[in-house]
Amino acid sequence: MGAICARRALVAILLVACGASGPKEPTPVAMLSASHDAQVALRSVLDLWVHGVAARRLATEGQLADVVRKFPSDDAARVAMAHLAWIALEKGEIARAVALARRVEAGPAGSTKSLAVVVEGGALRRLGRPEDAMAVLRPLVGKLVDAYARELLDEEVIRAALAAKRWDAAIGLIGVWLGEAGDDDAEWVRERVEQLVDAVPPEARLAMLEAPRAAATDGDAVRRLLAERLAEGAVARKDARLAKRLLAVARHLLGERGGAVAELAAGVTAARVEARTVGLVISLRSGETRRRGAEVAAGLALGLGLPGSRARLVSRDDRGATEGAAEALAALSADGAAVLVAGADTDEATVAARFADDNEVPVLLLRAPAAGAGARFGFVIGEDPRAVGEALAAALAKRGAAEAAWMGEGAAEGDARGAGAIVACGEALPLADWKRAGLAGLVVNGSPACARDALAGAAGSGLRLAFGIDAAEAARPGALVATAGVFPLIAPRAPEVPARVARGAPKADPKADPPPTPLGPAGASGWWAALGRDAGVLAWAGVRALPAKGTEDPAEVRARRAAVAAAIASAEVALWTTEATGFAGGRVMGRTVGVREAR
Repeated sequence: MGAICARRALVAILLVACGASGPKEPTPVAMLSASHDAQVALRSVLDLWVHGVAARRLATEGQLADVVRKFPSDDAARVAMAHLAWIALEKGEIARAVALARRVEAGPAGSTKSLAVVVEGGALRRLGRPEDAMAVLRPLVGKLVDAYARELLDEEVIRAALAAKRWDAAIGLIGVWLGEAGDDDAEWVRERVEQLVDAVPPEARLAMLEAPRAAATDGDAVRRLLAERLAEGAVARKDARLAKRLLAVARHLLGERGGAVAELAAGVTAARVEARTVGLVISLRSGETRRRGAEVAAGLALGLGLPGSRARLVSRDDRGATEGAAEALAALSADGAAVLVAGADTDEATVAARFADDNEVPVLLLRAPAAGAGARFGFVIGEDPRAVGEALAAALAKRGAAEAAWMGEGAAEGDARGAGAIVACGEALPLADWKRAGLAGLVVNGSPACARDALAGAAGSGLRLAFGIDAAEAARPGALVATAGVFPLIAPRAPEVPARVARGAPKADPKADPPPTPLGPAGASGWWAALGRDAGVLAWAGVRALPAKGTEDPAEVRARRAAVAAAIASAEVALWTTEATGFAGGRVMGRTVGVREAR
């Protein structure tokens, strides 16, 4: 009852418009209504605002308009107009909301004027100007008297900070809102705040927990909220990597969720290793990653000699989200995989590389991860698309096309040399613009479908075309194509020499070796299939000498994973996608990208 009475008292405060409004503003002027009827009419409407939800507040528009119409010269009309401005804002009538708010702001300082300022800030956010919105709204934080006006302000300024990607500021403002919430409002505010916290990326939330001190006013409450929401997400997604990091920095904040998080984290550290088992993450995030995954799976089976060998391949998909890759990796680790294959694109490769180092399990990466990820247990076998594009652009320049446009991957990832213009796969080619700019060549560094689109779009243009490794199969005679190792695959060759394992490793059972396979089988002729095949050969070099009996002993799991990583690092094998025969003790596969004319 105390909170309800206080809110009713605040209605009266708003009616006289004498709330605090910042130290640099003019002294608030009391605005006692000259009309008792105006006060009565306005109080009945504001009572709905104090105790109502958004839908009920919007329904007061007619009553507020009546107050303005019946008492145009009364101070009550200005209060009603401020609330009408908010309703217009919520209805998406931005121009009307701003016009009403500025009429209110022309009057004396006080709570009514402050509410109008909140409307202006909310309008700026909705117009895509979150930084400007924050500049307008933040000076009011902690200075509004009325509880429901504070709620409107707090949510608006937090949403502005989120829109501006000012994560620290957003979390700090969330702490202010939690601290201002009364006992009767605590549960409702908590529900709203949880939704806002979830809009902060998990990595940013975790970084705030790992920082020495929280940047929020109500630090402990905010840190606990961050930890609890991260814990719920980790358990829901079975993200063992996140669970381990949470236990390291926020175990004491997890409360009843601590047990589930600890169990999830222990599931990885207590993973098992089964004999000759390789795990594959298949991405379902887009049509392109699905295609790559299907090709890699076919190539990987070929490299492992399946069927017919004693190798075992297990696979998991990422459920269509980058975050799902971590769950898939953890599940494969629990399935007994001693080496993992992942990285359909840079995002997935980065997740996989971090998982590799966090869990000390070797991962063969089909694409390079972000800088610094996977330095110890990540093995990069894929090629940088920018390097491929630059090799093609240089070859075009030697053939008279000094300036070339780029389509597909590579150019958009940095200031690539030779990129005169950039166009995405599937976009119409601005041939007239390119001709005026003197562009005589086109680098197509995407999928086969991207290459076919480029061929159709450039027909009759006279552009000299150059195709990346993945697009090589679509090239026509006379076009340039990128090469790497024996790729593009032209014809079968003699069976390969079986893989050699690291010096000093136990001698493998010859019957366990996968049978030699000719080059270029059906279903494994594309670039990603070739990468998958090479990953299979390298993975087999790592796992072939593992003991036949699996283990769940933590020390033995760690030792076997380390042995597999060492065997992969030093293996010498015949590869399709590079002239190199292995990593030569390093973590990135060497490769020379060549260029030739298609015949």
